[in-house]
Amino acid sequence: MESPLLFCEEYEWQGYWWIPEDPANLVPGVLKYDGKGKIFLELIGSFSGFNYSNGNLCIPGLENWGIVYGTSGNSEITLFGVSITESNVSFPENSENTLFGFSVTESNVSFSGNPGAVLQMAVVDRAIIGAHILDKDGEIFSGFEVGIEDLNLWARTSTPEFEYEDIENEIGEKKCGISLSAKPVQAAVANDALYKVVHYLSLGKIEYLAGETVGSISEKVSMKVDYSNLINLQKVLEEVGVLQKLISFAVSRFVGIISLRLNISEDVSLVHGGVDIQGHSVNLLYSLSNVGHTDSKGADSRNVLFTCELVSVDKVLPLWYELYGQLQNAANEILSLHYSPKISVKNALLTAVNSAEILHFNLEKQGKISEVEEMAECQSDRESRTEKSGEKDVENQKEGVASAPKVNKGRKQKLLKVRLKELANRIGENIISLVVPDVEYWAEAAAKSRNKISHEGHVLHYDENAQKAIILVTTCVVILNILKELGFSSENQMNIVRGNPGMRRAFYNAQLYLMPPKEEADEKSPEDNQV
Repeated sequence: MESPLLFCEEYEWQGYWWIPEDPANLVPGVLKYDGKGKIFLELIGSFSGFNYSNGNLCIPGLENWGIVYGTSGNSEITLFGVSITESNVSFPENSENTLFGFSVTESNVSFSGNPGAVLQMAVVDRAIIGAHILDKDGEIFSGFEVGIEDLNLWARTSTPEFEYEDIENEIGEKKCGISLSAKPVQAAVANDALYKVVHYLSLGKIEYLAGETVGSISEKVSMKVDYSNLINLQKVLEEVGVLQKLISFAVSRFVGIISLRLNISEDVSLVHGGVDIQGHSVNLLYSLSNVGHTDSKGADSRNVLFTCELVSVDKVLPLWYELYGQLQNAANEILSLHYSPKISVKNALLTAVNSAEILHFNLEKQGKISEVEEMAECQSDRESRTEKSGEKDVENQKEGVASAPKVNKGRKQKLLKVRLKELANRIGENIISLVVPDVEYWAEAAAKSRNKISHEGHVLHYDENAQKAIILVTTCVVILNILKELGFSSENQMNIVRGNPGMRRAFYNAQLYLMPPKEEADEKSPEDNQV
């Protein structure tokens, strides 16, 4: 199989480019990929052409093109989302005309004389290397193969197997050799597709030392996906994103995309320019924020939540797709917090607590949250708040202050504190006790802090250390609930909590900053219990 293009490498294709509406207007230029997730097209000329009359040359301003075709050697290339960002003119050297008649207008450049060449620079959203695609929305792909950072770590069951055997050379001599093979392919059926973890082994450098011969091997792992129904390009990118989120969640860091090849279905009658591309495998380059590197340091194994040694591919993948479809917003919130660059404590707290609230709301819609505790908690809260409001009203009347009592007449929505407690309690007391020593205090502190930030822009009751502890604990609660939805047993969750440094750090900080102080007053302000 041809090696895929790597997002971390630089590439360049020189050739001719045109738009579908005007195939006769071939514009020379260079397509460049910078190895950092950006694609550029440099053109010597213009797709729109230009006017040259009466000694004046007028070239178009900034334009956008949905599809651009190109050829470079034997490669056919399709570009989607081409936006011209710069148009200018290159003057010939030693020309007197370079000093006269030059002016810039809002939409074009015009000048007198004989110019050199019209130069245009464009940014490109997506580039398919290997075929001319007629429609970016066309459902022509039967699947794809994607390389993702730390996929080899996650699919840890792929450890190469060695066997010693006699190998016969060209002249019939038998010598001792080594046979190298990967373990059987791991597969799963989910989302109307077959997912396979594919392993590629290759022999590396062999070094002959004085007393021994030392060799090395390399293993590359990718995910191959074959769909029962054809999909379009946008669907491919969405599916890649879901897989990327799974690996990121499992290894506790935001992983990048290393490579992506698309398979054009053999059942599609697709001919362009006289070339049949049925059954072709093509490379896709596109703008992405996190480029994967094959030789960069991988995830810290101590922070990995789980690998396929703990939960097999055929079990975790279907549940992940089901979870992601139903709880996408909550999953995205906590993943963005857990794996994004550092953000302010205030914003991180908002994100963490909001993700927990969204998660609870969706679990509740699916009937996975018991209403017994809710009813008791809400009733107790209503009675408490009504009683306090009445007491304050009596005191105000005694003081001669005209004040109407603010009695809570009942709430249709569940209190945030209650939602947080229910998320923690559904994990199991034996597990949650290893993350937060006092669920009641954490839930109240998290609800108060979120509401204060949302309504007043600051937190009065808790210092920054306590806020950081809230973030850590809330993140762990969301993660453990996701693990529960993925089918992890209580025993497996227990082992994850005990072995994961992040979980242990959450418990340590909760012990220091999320325990009720001895001098804490029993009375609480009604405004602190806002939904």
